[in-house]
Amino acid sequence: MGWEQSGCLALPLRNMKKTVYLLDHRFIPTPYNQRFLIEKIASGFVRHGFDVKVIKKIDEIVNPGFVLVSHHDVFYNSIWGIRLLRADITRFLRPAKLLRSRKVFSGVAYSDGVLGIVAEWMQALVLKKLSKKKDIIVIHWISCLQYWLEKFSMPYLASGEHYRIEIPKNSYLWEWYNFYKTDRRAIPYPLSASVFPGDVGKDCQNEQYDVCYVGNKNYQPDYQALFIGNPRARIVGTPPYIAEEERMRVYKNSKIALGLSYWESIATGMVTDRIVEALAYGAICLSNNPYAPGATDGCAIYVRNKEELLERFNYFVNNTNERHALREKGFAFIREKGTSYHRAAEFIERAKELYQPKFLQ
Repeated sequence: MGWEQSGCLALPLRNMKKTVYLLDHRFIPTPYNQRFLIEKIASGFVRHGFDVKVIKKIDEIVNPGFVLVSHHDVFYNSIWGIRLLRADITRFLRPAKLLRSRKVFSGVAYSDGVLGIVAEWMQALVLKKLSKKKDIIVIHWISCLQYWLEKFSMPYLASGEHYRIEIPKNSYLWEWYNFYKTDRRAIPYPLSASVFPGDVGKDCQNEQYDVCYVGNKNYQPDYQALFIGNPRARIVGTPPYIAEEERMRVYKNSKIALGLSYWESIATGMVTDRIVEALAYGAICLSNNPYAPGATDGCAIYVRNKEELLERFNYFVNNTNERHALREKGFAFIREKGTSYHRAAEFIERAKELYQPKFLQ
C-alpha cells in the first residue's frame, strides 16, 4: 500500500490540475530570497498532486493553486544588476532618508528612504495584477506584502519562522509571534526535511564517517575544530558550498551529525534545518541549540560545551545498539511530522478551512 493510501496526512488526488507557482518577478524575486521556503514548501506539495512552476510574469498563471511570494530587500537581491555585484549600494543611499515609508505590518516599517517607498509601490502593482487571478491563494513569507494582500482583498496564508520561546527578543519577531497566535491565516514553518515520509531511511548506511558537519563555518567553529584532521570526520564549513547530492551523501553515511546553530537563532528559539535533516538521513544529531530536543521529540541531543560534545560523540560511536535505537527514533519522528510533505498538508488543510477553494474540493 503506498503512502497516498495509508491515511497519514494524505489527501486524495484530484482530477483538477493544480499548480504551486513560485513568483520570480523582478520586483518580487522569491526563489532568490527564501531558498529554503521555496525548495521545501514547494517540494512538499508535489506529493499532494500539485505541479510546481517558476514564473516571471503573472500572465503565466493558468491553473488554480497557490502562489508563493517572498521579499527581503528587493534592490539588493534582484534589480539593476545589484544581485550580481553583491554590493549593498542602497546602504550609501539610505542615510539621506528624504522620505520614510509608512508602517505596513503590525507597526514594523518596511524600509527607510526613497528606495523603500519605490520598491513597495512596484510590488503593489505586481500584487494588484495577481489579485485579478481566480482560484489562487497566496502563501507569503511574512513581510510588508501583507498590507497589499489585504488591501486588494486577496486570499492568503502567511508563514514565517517558528519560535520555541514565548517572547522573542527582537520586536519584529515578537510582532510575528503575536500574529500567528491570533490569526488563523498564519502558519509558522518549523524547518523540515525535503524527503517524502515513505522514503525516510532509504539508502542511509551511516557508517563511512563517525561525524559530519555541513554548514556555515562561523557556527561554533571551536566545535568543528575538534574533528578537523580526523580521517573519519567530514567537516564542511561553508562557503564554498558543495553540491546538494554530495551533502545528502555525507549525511546518509555519517554516524553522527553536528546540528550547529548561530547564536542569533538560539536567542530567538529557532531550530535550524540541519538538525531535522540529520535525523531524516539517519545520523545522530548533537546540537549546541538547547531547543533542539524539544523540537524533535527528544531525538536530537543538546550539548552544553566542547567537553560534553566529545563525551556524547565517544559514547555513540562506541555503542552501536544505543546509536541504532536513537537512529530509529529519529526516523519515526521524521516520518510522523518532520517533512515538507507534512508542512504542505498544513497549508492545504488551512486553505480548505478558510477559503474552501474549488481546486481542493
